[in-house]
Amino acid sequence: MKVLCAKSGSASPLRVFRKMVRDIAATDLLPDYSLEVAEGDLLVVRPRADLVTLEGPVLEAAEYEAARAAAPGWDIYALEADWRRFWESSGRPRLHQPGRAFVAYCARRAQG
Repeated sequence: MKVLCAKSGSASPLRVFRKMVRDIAATDLLPDYSLEVAEGDLLVVRPRADLVTLEGPVLEAAEYEAARAAAPGWDIYALEADWRRFWESSGRPRLHQPGRAFVAYCARRAQG
């Protein structure tokens, strides 16, 4: 817990951080993971069985950079989620160049 507190950048004292983590584990509201505080002040993180895996087009790092340039100031990951929903709703057509399609989508959204 001490290492986790330090690495998380928490400004809370360790005792308060421990309580917050225990409260989070007790409510069990994280959508993708379950938390358990184990003996020895350890935090056990387990993925849920129904963890959603990314399906669909794979984007490269350079394509994210091009999208940032096409839509400066926008949250690229939110745009990606919107783009993926759009792609799903349009019947999941085969994309020959998914990166270019994503960058074009970002540019259109940024233009209004």
